Amino acid sequence: MTDKIVRDPYLSINIALASVILFIYICSLIFSPDTNHYPIGSTFDKYTGQTSASTGLSRAFSCIMRGRFSEARIYNSYSIQIFTFFTIQFALRIFMIFFTGRVGNDYRLFVFLDAVISISLFIIYFFPFFHEMFSGINKNNIQIVMMHNGCFKLIIT
Repeated sequence: MTDKIVRDPYLSINIALASVILFIYICSLIFSPDTNHYPIGSTFDKYTGQTSASTGLSRAFSCIMRGRFSEARIYNSYSIQIFTFFTIQFALRIFMIFFTGRVGNDYRLFVFLDAVISISLFIIYFFPFFHEMFSGINKNNIQIVMMHNGCFKLIIT
């Protein structure tokens, strides 16, 4: 099995994506919205003093994992649809991990269908989230500055 993972990049990608989503689920169970001791806060909120469309997603995911859906909506109105997207993706990744092992090496059509389905679901589930996120930004107040070390810095005033 290890040799197949190394030789098959599609299988490796599916395992990696499923692992990341599983990690998100585990973190959502470990960290409670009641104690609010999340290891990573909102960088946007911290530097701008404003809330963003993603504010409260960690707490909302923790509520969803505990079955507290109405409370999750209070923390973030997009949380249930974003969580649903990740749940569908997790199921697709698990299916594709087992499917690719059963079919053999020629499953290009399924890779294409997987990509089309995943991109379509991403657009459907995340469009309202991104629309809100970017509609409130005044484009005249954004600067991208190149630093002396070659990195770029985003400045929002």
